Amino acid sequence: MKRILLPVLVLSLVPYFILAFFSYPSTDDFAYANYVLDHGLWAAQGHVYTSWSGRYLATFLLSLNPVAQKWIWGFPLIPLVLLGGFWASLVYFCRKWTVNFLDRAQSLTVATLLFSLTISFMQIPVQAFYWLAGSVTYTFPLILTTLAAGLMVDLFRHGDLTKRQWLFVVLVGPIVVGCNETIMLQWMTGILIFQLFFFLQHRRLSRHLILGTLLSAVGSAVVFLAPGNSVRTSHFEDAHRPFYAIYRTVGASIEHFVQFLSPALILFSLLAIVWCLDNKDRLTKTLVAQVPTWIPRTLFALMLFSAFFPAMWAMGGNPPKRVDNTTYYWYLLFWFLNLIHWVHAKPEKFERLHSRWPNLFAPRVLLPLALVSLFLVGNHRHAFTDLAKASKFSSEWKERQVKSEQVAQANKGSSLVFSPLKNKPKIIFNEDLTPNPEEWHNMAWAQYFDLGSVRITQ
Repeated sequence: MKRILLPVLVLSLVPYFILAFFSYPSTDDFAYANYVLDHGLWAAQGHVYTSWSGRYLATFLLSLNPVAQKWIWGFPLIPLVLLGGFWASLVYFCRKWTVNFLDRAQSLTVATLLFSLTISFMQIPVQAFYWLAGSVTYTFPLILTTLAAGLMVDLFRHGDLTKRQWLFVVLVGPIVVGCNETIMLQWMTGILIFQLFFFLQHRRLSRHLILGTLLSAVGSAVVFLAPGNSVRTSHFEDAHRPFYAIYRTVGASIEHFVQFLSPALILFSLLAIVWCLDNKDRLTKTLVAQVPTWIPRTLFALMLFSAFFPAMWAMGGNPPKRVDNTTYYWYLLFWFLNLIHWVHAKPEKFERLHSRWPNLFAPRVLLPLALVSLFLVGNHRHAFTDLAKASKFSSEWKERQVKSEQVAQANKGSSLVFSPLKNKPKIIFNEDLTPNPEEWHNMAWAQYFDLGSVRITQ
């Protein structure tokens, strides 16, 4: 059964790569393209910084999107690159952190499992990989952060980095914090915790982390001081209330800790316990086993807190679902990190449970149940059913595009009325136009195609 685990996990991911070929821009993708077309590439950066957001790196990357270059057919390349990059970053991360515990094939399986769990149980996959404004703002910095976390292993083990590794760690900070405030706070928290752990190991501070922290702090200040932030958050009545934000953040952290649990996660966790018990001698050689108990627990708590506090502070309420995508990813990593650390620290407790209920921990029972729950409970079932809708959705979208271009060419500034989309694949479809031509989604489409207004029928 173990031999088929990796092929089955890879199979679970295949539909997401296929669906990428049927993804199209929507909402903010057109809005940012319009900024570039109206102001030019560099002037658009200042326009967004002063009128909407200080996320300088996300704004720049969104300005380079294929839509702004009138190359809509290049759009599917973005989710393909992000899906592949996300998977590759997990492979690198798992290989580094399990180097003395798992062989290459096993670490590849673990990385693929984490990827499959993440994309199956994240709140809204379209905004993680198929919607440019969400993927650039959240998934791209997540990939870089995962790679940086993998590099930390070399730093802790050897006390130093190669020149290329050093350059990456130093530069990735300003890139990550320039994408969004949530990952900014998580990055700054993580890098300070890593610096403390390095000090406990080597009795000195890491010059790489010091410089990386300073540059990250400068980038954070650039984001935080942007005039556009006050414009974007001005209509939230409960914003900027410190005690209220802390109270709501603690509540949201506890709520999501329970909400993120799934049958698949519990079953794979039981399998992880069995594996750790069977290989406890090798587990002692890993960096995970050398980490003090308080570090993974503190990072877990701070990760959840930092995921919700920026939105509670700036908006006075829960963050959008695309933030939950990121939060769930970190939740998975720290869940397994704490579980493995716990098994290493208290193996006798788990061995007693194993001997008392051997059938509960039997891999021949757990693995089939875990795989079935992985496919039937989360997003995977939608990904497979969406394959039947994708082609029809693509035809409908292209029909809208062609009609918009033809009408604008014949009579610039004309109004158009579309029928609602009939085929809406859950995994790759973000938002449709609305019946209200004054809705900003509609206005972004109309401006991009040189139309006066667009709407859909009721």
